Amino acid sequence: MPVTRIFKTEKELQDAIRAEELKHTVRFVKQWRRQIASNEEGLSPDGKRVRFEDEGHPSPVINIPYEGTPFIIINNEVYECQHGPQRMKGEKKDVLTSKTTKKLNCPAMIRIRRIMKFPEYKINGPSTKKAKMALSSTLKRSLSDTTIRQLVIYATIASNEEHKNHAIGENAGYCQPLYGDIIRKIKELAEEGHRKVTSVKLLLAQYVREHLAPDIPETNRRFYPTSKDIRNHIYHTVVGGRLVINLKAHYWSKGLMA
Repeated sequence: MPVTRIFKTEKELQDAIRAEELKHTVRFVKQWRRQIASNEEGLSPDGKRVRFEDEGHPSPVINIPYEGTPFIIINNEVYECQHGPQRMKGEKKDVLTSKTTKKLNCPAMIRIRRIMKFPEYKINGPSTKKAKMALSSTLKRSLSDTTIRQLVIYATIASNEEHKNHAIGENAGYCQPLYGDIIRKIKELAEEGHRKVTSVKLLLAQYVREHLAPDIPETNRRFYPTSKDIRNHIYHTVVGGRLVINLKAHYWSKGLMA
């Protein structure tokens, strides 16, 4: 059963998600995001509902308990396991690797609710409807750039037991899509002139150990790509770069570039 955790920054949240992915060799992808407030900086409750709690929702919706401090909801977000529900007929392409993948209806997900609290306006005394309405009105009238705002992120991160219909742990490492940073690093190395697969593989392993995930086994294909994957990404980087150069030369000859 997932436990709701509280984070104070986006970095704390993303670090926790990444730690869970690395621990169990899984990957979560963003499924949807419902934006309620326009942004998180300079946020005003004007036109937004000021709340003191948001409870009574059936699981798995995250309930926000009463603490006496008014807040507004910024957004709700859901991440699903990469092997989650199939919403398209047939097969689907992984956007990072261009490999064909099949969904396996894994129910594991991460649910997130972001709120902005106004701690200076905390209720002192009985929590009555009248007191809440009065404090909400005061907050909206007196809000300024100096008003203290506090971002709070509630998240329920799926446990290991919630993953179904696919391998987890070390066995899952053999079928993981490449991590985005690894793809970017291969491109960077290719652009620097590293075109030998063996050389790039050694440099990638060093990069993973020093900057990404030092404890990840080399069987994990998300961080340790096969020679074929490396060769493909080198090829696309080189060919893509040549195409751009040729297009620039073409437009230059036609007088279409200054």
